[in-house]
Amino acid sequence: MSSSDPDLDRVLEQVPELASAAPRVAPIPGGMTNRNYRVSTTGGDYVVRISVRETGQLGIDRDNEHRNSVLAAEAGVGVPVIARVRDPEALVVEFVEGVTLSPEDFRDGRRVSALAKVLRRLHGAPPFKRDFDMVQVQSRYHQIVVENGYPLPADYARYADRAHTIGELLTRTRELTAPCHNDLMPGNFIESGGPGSHVWLVDYEYSGNNDPCYDPRRRDQ
Repeated sequence: MSSSDPDLDRVLEQVPELASAAPRVAPIPGGMTNRNYRVSTTGGDYVVRISVRETGQLGIDRDNEHRNSVLAAEAGVGVPVIARVRDPEALVVEFVEGVTLSPEDFRDGRRVSALAKVLRRLHGAPPFKRDFDMVQVQSRYHQIVVENGYPLPADYARYADRAHTIGELLTRTRELTAPCHNDLMPGNFIESGGPGSHVWLVDYEYSGNNDPCYDPRRRDQ
């Protein structure tokens, strides 16, 4: 079967679970750093996340993403990982039935509580592959912006020293680190069921060991 995406065809050829005489392929909208497809075969439903090639300046570590996706799945937080393909770079995971959440959905406190429980489980998982230090990340991104002549907000410099001081304070007073998602956009939450049901966290591109307060959660959950 040949799709309109040659990269997807190469992934289908390399992953046994996707082997089928006539798989059903449907694009999944969204994704800034991936092209996503739902692939349905006689054996099951899967999501293929093909990495776009123009992500070098974002510093995405695909080894880190893959390992942490596996650990998150083992903790019951992320969806099960089926395979990683290196040429083209892609991650294959199980498709889970659910609804992608929006900011408005979290007006319902039951969803906040469900997300807090998932984050607590993630923070108790085995350590991730590498650390995620927002102070270092901000410094690296700022250097990239300056070197490439990208625009900064007009009053950015006014707050630079203050941000540096706060960053030093957070680093100095950090008591612990834990596995964190670090990109808690509502589009990365999939709810299986109604409000208060299980919430899956997807997309571990920026995951790493961090102060768990970076992934906000209710302390009583």
